[in-house]
Amino acid sequence: MATPAADNSEVPIVKAGDIRLGVAGWPCQFCGGTVPLDLENCSECGASFLAAAKSSISLVVPGIGDLTKLSKGARVALMAGGATVLTFVLYLVALVLGHLV
Repeated sequence: MATPAADNSEVPIVKAGDIRLGVAGWPCQFCGGTVPLDLENCSECGASFLAAAKSSISLVVPGIGDLTKLSKGARVALMAGGATVLTFVLYLVALVLGHLV
């Protein structure tokens, strides 16, 4: 059974003249202007790309503190220590499972 056609009287019609052609760009979140993709800052207001989306990230680990505020060397040492602990734990698990089989 065929369904009746829907009433399309309220559907907007897009014509070729309504389409704006030009250089591809990103919309500025502050002034609403369109900025070409090769620019990092808005030419009208000077805002940077996704300037409003920048947020402060904080990763606090008990006993260590905020990881984002650690120096690069401290983060590398923390990573190496964590890898060593994880390797040791996996070695113990393999050792225990090896004796059970």
